Amino acid sequence: MTLHPFDPLSAEEIRLSSRVIRDAKPSQDFIFNSITHREPPKKLVLTYLAAKQDGSALPIVPRESFVVLIERGTGDVYEAVVDLQAQVLKSWLHVPGVQPTLTPEDCFEAERIALADEVVKKECAQLGIVDMSLVVADPWFVQNFMASSTMYAMPESEHIP
Repeated sequence: MTLHPFDPLSAEEIRLSSRVIRDAKPSQDFIFNSITHREPPKKLVLTYLAAKQDGSALPIVPRESFVVLIERGTGDVYEAVVDLQAQVLKSWLHVPGVQPTLTPEDCFEAERIALADEVVKKECAQLGIVDMSLVVADPWFVQNFMASSTMYAMPESEHIP
């Protein structure tokens, strides 16, 4: 069965993306921030849709994943594109000076740290809250909208040539 060009990545495609990058960069230790479907060029999608409408054989539209990674130890951010049919790393780009999107794991860790903090516990106790299971720490993104136009809040797919 031919996948629609906009179908999300399957679990197998996500695992494949991770494996291709680990095999291509064995000496680097990464946290996989996100692995998403990279949409194909519009021209290929239009060809696919025309064939579907005509009832002719559907062309195979290449499937690619877009991956954002954080290097452990340095915090450096990288963007990668994986060709899922060829099972190769198609592009690799170091993106300096950016902070990728927070993951649920980041939020859970921030909450754990905040609720274990003695100053937070003391402040809660002064408010009459002694059961810390009733307290929620809710991390939020903060962005400086007055920053230079060269600053990025997160990596963007346009960085990849």
